[in-house]
Amino acid sequence: MTITINQFHDMYHIGSIIRNKDLLSYNYNVHINIPRSAQKQGGSNGRTYQMIQIIGSNPNIIKLQKAINIIEIQAENDYLEHRERKRKRQDKACASQRKSEKRHDGVLNKFKNERSMKNNPFYGL
Repeated sequence: MTITINQFHDMYHIGSIIRNKDLLSYNYNVHINIPRSAQKQGGSNGRTYQMIQIIGSNPNIIKLQKAINIIEIQAENDYLEHRERKRKRQDKACASQRKSEKRHDGVLNKFKNERSMKNNPFYGL
């Protein structure tokens, strides 16, 4: 018997599900449909969710859901690693910017000191 199940999945994971959609459909003998207009806001994390329609037999859908859960876990890990790399890049950029500002401030202070010394009437004495 063929049934249709509608599930909502996090938008951060939809890309991974779309990339594996054909392989999942073939391996589990189901049809996966991802309508573009079916989105909803929600959750305590404020993320957007996308609806996925799964059409097939109940045992195949249950097996597919387990595979989708594994794909979602991997996608979440990839996303967290991406955010960590991005934070490290930003920290490195901020550190180099602070270093250059410190160097620039030292040169500027030296220039100000020399200029103030030349304006001093007792400079040459």
